[in-house]
Amino acid sequence: STRLRTSYGQGIKEPELLPVGCGSGLAPEQSRTFDAGFDQILASERVHLSVTYFNNDFHNIVSFALVNANPNCPAFGGSFFNTDHARAYGTNSKIETRPFRWLNINGSYSYDDTRVLKAGSIETDPSMIPGSRLFKRPLHSANLIADAHFRRMNFNFAGYYVGRRTDSDFLGLGLTSDPSYVRWDMAASFPVRHGLSFTGTLQNIFDRQYSDAIGYPALGRIYRVRMKYAWGGN
Repeated sequence: STRLRTSYGQGIKEPELLPVGCGSGLAPEQSRTFDAGFDQILASERVHLSVTYFNNDFHNIVSFALVNANPNCPAFGGSFFNTDHARAYGTNSKIETRPFRWLNINGSYSYDDTRVLKAGSIETDPSMIPGSRLFKRPLHSANLIADAHFRRMNFNFAGYYVGRRTDSDFLGLGLTSDPSYVRWDMAASFPVRHGLSFTGTLQNIFDRQYSDAIGYPALGRIYRVRMKYAWGGN
């Protein structure tokens, strides 16, 4: 009922496709990763617990800034460059439980502590200097999902938490992060007969205002209804 695991790896990645000349002088991204964890089965296999510790080291991450330091691509409005050194460590944990035959509950939590350790001379944005967290990597994030089955009907209720993330307006306006948010969703499916079924979803139940990136607000409350027909009833 207990499983131990660990892994170690090294990686290298060439810069992605960039405008002609803009990628000149860029070094390939490099990484070193290590993780260790365990899986545990409890309560007569009704509870599954998984915990993983990870430690990652990054070199030469390809970043972008609105500084025309690269004469090969002045029309692009900025330059691509290498962030010299960054690291990330933390834990990922997950629990799956089945308290009743008709109910499944899954939850997960991630702690991801990232830091820019060494930066190049071109980096002027406050979100890219040493000591800052890596872009779009929240320190805390979690979700909770409940899935219930009742007389061939299915009900799903899910909650998501995303902590504050480092971001940038790239214009020097002082916007360097995205606020944390909590979002709740729900869905239900109802089979009718002879292969016909209906599914309804409600996303962002409480109409929470949030954004995944500066300047790009997420949609508010969203309703969807779908009808599905399976020929032959399967």
